Amino acid sequence: MGGGPGSGSTEYWQAMADAAEREARRRRKLLLGAAVAAAAVLGAGALVLVLVLPGGGPDGPDRPSGPSVRAASSAPPPEPSAATPRLTLGPTASLGTTGGYDGQALLVTGNADGYAEAEGAALDTGADFTVSALVRVDTDSGPKAAVSQNAAAFSSFFLGRDDATDTVRNRWVFKVQTDAEVGRSVAAVSAADTVAGRWTLLTGVYSKQDATIALYVDGVLAQTSPAPRIIPSTGPLEFGRIRSSGMWVKPWNGAIADVRLWKRALTAEQVGALKDAKPGPPTPFERFLAPGASAAP
Repeated sequence: MGGGPGSGSTEYWQAMADAAEREARRRRKLLLGAAVAAAAVLGAGALVLVLVLPGGGPDGPDRPSGPSVRAASSAPPPEPSAATPRLTLGPTASLGTTGGYDGQALLVTGNADGYAEAEGAALDTGADFTVSALVRVDTDSGPKAAVSQNAAAFSSFFLGRDDATDTVRNRWVFKVQTDAEVGRSVAAVSAADTVAGRWTLLTGVYSKQDATIALYVDGVLAQTSPAPRIIPSTGPLEFGRIRSSGMWVKPWNGAIADVRLWKRALTAEQVGALKDAKPGPPTPFERFLAPGASAAP
């Protein structure tokens, strides 16, 4: 069998070992190149195939046992905490701490650039809902919106302070728009005046079955008003302003905190429990400007 290796053919076995090493090196380089190409195609945040080389590069002494999958270093950052969730701030708005409240608050000074806007519509205004906010107004004049949600040229609802008429002057209000026209709205208002500089819990409740809206001030029912319908809301949730006739109006002056939303009409007992921190209120499906994670719908 001439030409075959003999048991003492050192040159032959050395040549075979060198060839195997070259082939292993070639395979490692091909895999590494494929990983780089995959990262370029998939883009940031994708999962890419990489080699695990604990002891060095492709030509180092350590050998990979095989490819593994890990997240690319450019993966998106974790979601922000519920204290500042998905909010775009106006130029003169800020998030921070303020007197009388321990958590994050939206701080605004009553001009058109003092607002915050969420990513999209949070509530279906054609169904039951509840909106609640802890607010502090720093002036005792003019209508002001703490929380609203857009519907094209008008906001479907707003929760805040109103000076709408001679009989509704310096009052807390939960107002809904019934048609896309000026003056086509329904309001539930407080009997007592607003108090500048004091934190107040405002809660607005819409019941589709009862066709009513209700305003609660510090957990106590202020007024219930008939509301046969609310115009559909397609725009984002707003803090510190509302939309009216295609313009931004009613800028808030003060602070807004702990905004909670429910896709249901809370009972009077449940709203009262919000103020007194008693057990029992259902978990909100969304919460803004407050510590703790938002709950699922």
